[in-house]
Amino acid sequence: MTPIVFTQLLALLGASIGVIYLFHRLNLPSVLGYLSVGIFAGLMLDYTSLLQLQDMQVIAKFGVVFLLFSIGLQLPIRRLLAMKSAVFLLGGLQVVITTVVAWGIATLTPLSPTAAFVVGAAASLSSTAMISKTLADSKELNTPLGRSAFGAIIFQDMMVAPLLIIITALAETTGNESLWFNISLEMVKGAATLIFLYFIGHWILSPLFLAISKTRSSELFMLTALFTALAAANFTEMMGLSKELGAFLAGVLLSGTPYHHQVEADIRPFKDSLLGFFFISVGMMVDIHLLPIVWQQVTLVAFGLVVIKLILTTLICRGLRMHNGRDSLRIGILLAQGGEFSFVLIALASQIQMLSPINDQVLLMSFIFSMIISLLLIYSYDKLKKHFPEPNLATSSLTNNYNEELNGHVIICGFGRTGQQIAGILASEGFQYLAIDSDPTRVNQAALAGENIIYGDASRESILEATKLNLAKALVITFANKGAAAAITQHAHKTSPKINILVRTHNDDDYKKFMAIGATEVITRTSESSLLLGSHLLLLLGVPRYRVMRWSFDTHQNRYSMLRGFFQAGDSLHHHEDEDNDNERENLQSFFLPARSFAIGKTIAELNLNQYEVIITALRRNGIRSEDPPVETKLKENDIIVLYGRSNAIENAEVKLITGN
Repeated sequence: MTPIVFTQLLALLGASIGVIYLFHRLNLPSVLGYLSVGIFAGLMLDYTSLLQLQDMQVIAKFGVVFLLFSIGLQLPIRRLLAMKSAVFLLGGLQVVITTVVAWGIATLTPLSPTAAFVVGAAASLSSTAMISKTLADSKELNTPLGRSAFGAIIFQDMMVAPLLIIITALAETTGNESLWFNISLEMVKGAATLIFLYFIGHWILSPLFLAISKTRSSELFMLTALFTALAAANFTEMMGLSKELGAFLAGVLLSGTPYHHQVEADIRPFKDSLLGFFFISVGMMVDIHLLPIVWQQVTLVAFGLVVIKLILTTLICRGLRMHNGRDSLRIGILLAQGGEFSFVLIALASQIQMLSPINDQVLLMSFIFSMIISLLLIYSYDKLKKHFPEPNLATSSLTNNYNEELNGHVIICGFGRTGQQIAGILASEGFQYLAIDSDPTRVNQAALAGENIIYGDASRESILEATKLNLAKALVITFANKGAAAAITQHAHKTSPKINILVRTHNDDDYKKFMAIGATEVITRTSESSLLLGSHLLLLLGVPRYRVMRWSFDTHQNRYSMLRGFFQAGDSLHHHEDEDNDNERENLQSFFLPARSFAIGKTIAELNLNQYEVIITALRRNGIRSEDPPVETKLKENDIIVLYGRSNAIENAEVKLITGN
């Protein structure tokens, strides 16, 4: 690498820092920032300088290798089966239908049939980086909508490897028989490679990572993870397949081991940095000087791609009855752009001369502009969704499932995890409740299961009034949307001033605001987390369970005042219980096993602590805590044992652990 090239790489890194910082401040995807840096660099550097930056493009390809390796780490078979509807139905139909439609349209152009197939395949893929970031930023990853969109891109990512195989086979074709022969040959090679890597992963990778993890060397673990990804990529390339396929297969094999989270964490810095170089190199491949000549084709392809994918994906979602119109539209917008692997397919097709340089540039610029168009649509979705109103409560079939004879009931706004837990608590105590939720899939499933639930937006007055608000005893708001929660609180307090309103928020800053507009109590996540952490901490420190429960009760009674920074006077901590009875209270006690103790080398079963009515609930060894350790576990020096039982019984058990008596 010459000093000039090194200086240019340094300039690209510096520009990337400034641009990515700006994009983060504007809440824009970093992918577009890297592309912008690459386009600007391509505009500023001459052709000779670009040729000198081949070293960077070689480095950048490892970004895609690590990206596919990371995707494989997230795809254990059990996860695919749990998301099978989103992955295989929505994702499969979206890829197949989009590929066929785009392929058909591309055949109407001067492109060859094989080149048209590349266009169709590239058009079917979407941006994993952009969609993942959008869903994470909007906190939709764990919603039904987010799972559907993410499931679709999982299928797209799974299809990259087969598409790379097919395109490679198409490039080596000289006739119709040769076409199917090459595709079959590549598929057989892919299957053989998969089988070989499976046995390598089963017999070598798992024991290897087990041995490496026992050294407790993070440096050695990271080196092993890097070697695994690169070795698998190199092996598949030696077999005539793509490096990306090998990395993906290695990730899938490791996804079923206990080490995949740590491997992913170690790989992430390399993946993110090198993937940034990949997008910069893609941007540098854009010949901006050619844009005045081909801008019409680029505009037509970019807008056509977004419109076709948006319409097809929305119709597929509605056809599968997975979502309502608004959510189907949002999924269509999320998947409407070209993606990272679209660039990979185009680059491969250009490299093997399946696409001409001019067509390569048109497609490259079109996919980049499609990402920009899709991004603008995502940000304007809140305005667009007003044109797709929710089903009316009076006419929705999902509203006819609840008990019309409600009186003295509890209204639950939001039927996610918290709402369902509250419903279970109320049902166990015999209280009536009516839940409101805006997710039709969740409402339908809950209604089929016999839950008292209706579909609707709880912040709308007409929805709240349909829940017999004036006859309800209490209203609970379980979601964290402050605007909707405030609207519900105000309307409920105005309509029924005596109703008890409980609001769940993220932090204490909203406490006074909600109390001022009519809330009876505001439960903050920070307060409840502090209370729970404090309770567990006291138990682990050996404080008797009854005192922990009393402290928790007094904290609730004092409206969390003890967690808000001041103490209240009073003798609440000194009544009801006699502290002389602590020995009769069951509690947890942590015990450090010193050297030369009787228990060292003996199993939990051999110690027979049950004779003292004491059990070992947890074992901490070398900083790792294990809950409910098996009875065949042998104790070692310096183990920390968590004992549960009465105080006097625990003392007897500790004597047994040390002396054997």
